[in-house]
Formats: sequence, C-alpha cells, structure tokens
Amino acid sequence: MAVPVAGYFALLSTASVEVPYLDDYDAVVDFLLRTLDEDTASARLGRLLLLHNEHPMLTLRVAVLGTFAITGGINFGALNALGGLLLVGLLAAMFAASTPDTPPAERLLPFAPAALFLIQPQYWMVLLSSTTSLSSVAVTTWAAVTFVALERDGPLARAIAILTAAIATFSLANGILVPWLGAAMLLLRGRPRVARMMAGLGLVLTAAFAAIVPENPAPNLAAVLASPVRLILYVLNFVGGSAGFSQSGWSAVCGALLLASTGFLVWQGLRAAAPPSSHSCSSSSAASASTQWPARNKAPARRSSNLATASMVRSCWRRPISVGPRSCAAAGSRSVRSGRRWQSPSSSRSPASRSTNRT
Repeated sequence: MAVPVAGYFALLSTASVEVPYLDDYDAVVDFLLRTLDEDTASARLGRLLLLHNEHPMLTLRVAVLGTFAITGGINFGALNALGGLLLVGLLAAMFAASTPDTPPAERLLPFAPAALFLIQPQYWMVLLSSTTSLSSVAVTTWAAVTFVALERDGPLARAIAILTAAIATFSLANGILVPWLGAAMLLLRGRPRVARMMAGLGLVLTAAFAAIVPENPAPNLAAVLASPVRLILYVLNFVGGSAGFSQSGWSAVCGALLLASTGFLVWQGLRAAAPPSSHSCSSSSAASASTQWPARNKAPARRSSNLATASMVRSCWRRPISVGPRSCAAAGSRSVRSGRRWQSPSSSRSPASRSTNRT
C-alpha cells in the first residue's frame, strides 16, 4: 500500500500550485481576509462556523488559519498535502474496519487493492483544490473514524467517536448524518444503550447546526420544513444524483430506490438483532422436550432425561424474556448432563421391582 501513497504525494508535489482554484477564492482567500479584518478574537473564532453556501467548513478553516499562523501566508501546497493525509487516514480507517478479528499481517495483502482504488489521480480535484480535499475528503474520513471507534468498547473509543462525529457535522453539511448513522449501526450490533447516546448526540448536533443557519440569504430551518414536498424532492435528488447522472427525474427515482433499499436492509438487520420473545423461548423448550422426552415403553434409566427436560423448561422460564433459544438449549444441555447425577440406584431396577415397592 505504500507504493500508491508515495506516488500520490509525488504527483501532488508537482501538480499543486500556489493559485486558488474555483471555490478556493471564497472558501480560502476571502475567508482568511475577512477573518483578519475582525477586531476581536471572538469574532474571528465565530467565522469558523459560518456557512459557505449551504456548508460549514470547520476542517478547512482550521487548516487555513493553522498554515497562516505557521507560514505567514496562504500555502496551497501545505493545504493540499493535509488533504492528502486525510485521504491516507481514510484508507487506514478502512483497513482497521476490515476483518478486525484477523491479524493485520494476514489481511494486509487482500486489502492492498483498496489503496489503488482510493489513492489515485482520477480524483484530480483533490490534487488541485484544498476546498475539495479538506471538506469532502475530510467529512468522509471523520465519519469513517467515528464508525471504527463505535465498533470498540471503552470510554476512550466513545470519546473519540463523539469528537469525530462533531467535527464531521461541521466539516460539511452531509456530516450531520454521521451520529444518526452511528446510532443505526449500534442498533444493528445489538448495543441499544450506546445507540441512545449517539442519538442524543445527533439531536444536539442537529440543533447546533440549525442554529448557525442564517436567516438570509439562506432560509432557516422553519422555512425549509414549511415546504416538505420540496424538501423531500431535494433529498431524493441529492441522494440519487450520482446514479441518475444529475438528471432531475432519474435522480429522484434513483434516490428513492436507494433510500428504500437501505431502509429495508436496516429493517432486516434490526429484526435479526432483536431479542426473541417468550414465545420463541417456549417453542425451543417444547422442541427440546419433544426430542428428549422418552417413550413410556423405553428403559427406566431414560427417565432421568425427563427430569433434565423439566429442569431445562423451568430454568428457561426463570430467565428474562430476552434469553434466546440458544441459551435455553445450553441450559437444557447442562440439565441433561446433571440429570445423570440425579439418577438414583433404584432407577436402574426393573419395572416389576418398582411396582412391588409401590405396593
């Protein structure tokens, strides 16, 4: 994987020039000049969260101010190099998320082709425009790091997930989806408590994002929600823009298909991750009983399995409802093993001897 990374930065060193390109005039040059014109430090910091068109660009603006503080000017080469490092960070996050149970040395070779697809000169805008690399690539990288951190347990991993989700939200407008997608991922993983935490974070970040949307020239959140049909069409065209080749009709259809298929997959995953009901527990117990309960005309020594099955049913019903069939079966297997110890010496006697004792 080091070969495409080295080749990419070699190309970046030759293609990057100290000239603003497209949105760099507004997002970089104009931002820095207006920030320097502010009289107070609080006013300068406040400009970090101002929208560029419909997007916040926190990562880009922090990088611009940082390089200006170090070099004393606008250094597009350094900004483009930072964008390239974010691309490498995205590759590292993808590698960390791929088959994490396999040792890194064993999954390095199968993962190597991903570097050829991700780090290549086809994305020429990343090479030429720091506005592109430090916004689009940045929000994708922060989102990937968030999802990788949510796969881990512990307070440090959760702190990293909260921080990177917040940075992603204010690095580009579509970053507002990161905490919500993280909550959905955790639900699919069967971790509802952490999912509620991410959903709460999503509410806070969404409210903060709505607060920085100005009244003019962009409409506020209330004005956007006042025309739901227009908002839905905008979302469908935005989601399906690439698949529909930016054609308004086809993009809306493709967006609807993508959202519907995603919702169906999430619904299927939630059903698979949901704990079984008490009915499934009783069904598994009945199935185990039907397979283990001996016929009356069998050897009397098999009656110990009856006791084991009854004990398994009782232990299953004493457990919470969330206990699934696998746990009930495991309890049954333990009861069967212990049932052999319950078998008394008299149980091996013949039916005639037992009937004599009863009389």
